[in-house]
Amino acid sequence: MQQITEKSKLLELIETAGVVGAGGAGFPTHVKLNAGLEFLIINGAECEPLLYKDQVLLQQETLKLVECLELLVSVFKVPKAIIGIKKKHETLINRLKQYIKPPIELCLLEDFYPAGDEQVLVFEATGRIIPEGGIPIQVGVAVINIETLYNVSRALEEQPVITKWVTIGGAVSKPCSLQVPLGISVGELLVDFLAVELEGMQVIDGGPMMGKLVTDFNTPVTKTTSALLVLPREHPAAVRKQEDFVKTARRAKAACIQCSYCSDSCPRQLIGHHFRPHLIMRAFGFPLTQGAYFKDAYYCSDCGLCEIVCPNGLSPRAINSFLKTELAKAKIAREQKDKGNLMANPQRNYRRMPSQKVKKWLGLTAYDVPAPFRSLKMVPDRVSLPLRQHIGAAAAPVVREGDTITTGDLIAGIPKGKLGANLYSSIDGVVSKVDSERIVIERR
Repeated sequence: MQQITEKSKLLELIETAGVVGAGGAGFPTHVKLNAGLEFLIINGAECEPLLYKDQVLLQQETLKLVECLELLVSVFKVPKAIIGIKKKHETLINRLKQYIKPPIELCLLEDFYPAGDEQVLVFEATGRIIPEGGIPIQVGVAVINIETLYNVSRALEEQPVITKWVTIGGAVSKPCSLQVPLGISVGELLVDFLAVELEGMQVIDGGPMMGKLVTDFNTPVTKTTSALLVLPREHPAAVRKQEDFVKTARRAKAACIQCSYCSDSCPRQLIGHHFRPHLIMRAFGFPLTQGAYFKDAYYCSDCGLCEIVCPNGLSPRAINSFLKTELAKAKIAREQKDKGNLMANPQRNYRRMPSQKVKKWLGLTAYDVPAPFRSLKMVPDRVSLPLRQHIGAAAAPVVREGDTITTGDLIAGIPKGKLGANLYSSIDGVVSKVDSERIVIERR
């Protein structure tokens, strides 16, 4: 690892490597770190059920990750760095304690969901509350997850992001966490390399609460894929992701009894945000421009806890997600509220949702087994690399159909003056397709 002392050089390496948030929306890391920070938080909470890849990566690369974090603290002159990790991971915590020293410290989290939500973690680690509609830097904080830190360490070795750490779990014979080439299809990874039987199965990309159903097994692994969970098609966790929104909306209008359980348990409400999902549900029958609380849907984190506590089995989360899309289409912007000093709900510690209860509600207790590291060399027949695997502008192709490509070659760059991330080839091959959405490379 290079011993870099200049902030500009470090940011240049991170930008060049195409590093983005590996566990969320994919915010370009060189932009996130280019600010005056009081705290740098490393998110190791991994709070979704059945996800293990961050724990595995932290176990496999402890020293490398700590050395990289020390460098970031030194170069960016961060007063304090905090690694957030659940206190139940005693073996991993003891290992970390062998390597870290001030100003790096641990924040030991209780086993609740969603402890890894960025805004919840900031509150747990620092006691600071990010304003509604705001971002961590407004309270002097940047948050990156374990794999993002790993990719930064690789960037310091001038290695671009061409692989993804992924947990394979659920109804598979050998759950595991492994490093796979970016752009490999879900079908080729699971069937050809891992011999998973997909007949009668559904695959969830991400965690069982916030992940998305894979409707096409040609879907590629991207920079933000955290897990591929295989479940029987009739499993409750898979069925809930298949429900037609028309039915969901009809039930929301007819069956909400305004009990306010969704609001009382909402993690954002519990840290002090003035967000009341039950009021959005009450207004849902009105036109978009007449719902006084509709713009508050922007503040929903999509964690899905409201679905667990609703006595009528409704989904305020789905309604909020729909409203966010419709508001954006209507060009109705979110508002950053300024309520002065926000205060956490005094009942917060008693209302947090235990992770075990989430697993039980999802029917995943039987699948809750470790997913240890598995070393597996993979050279896929083809990779499909979306040009937008991050927040911001799509990467701009710098290759053409027919070009011969080597692993690690730049194939798309950041458009000039735009927020974005570089994209590199994950295999040796020939470019077979370039369009506005993706670049496809066939193995040679």
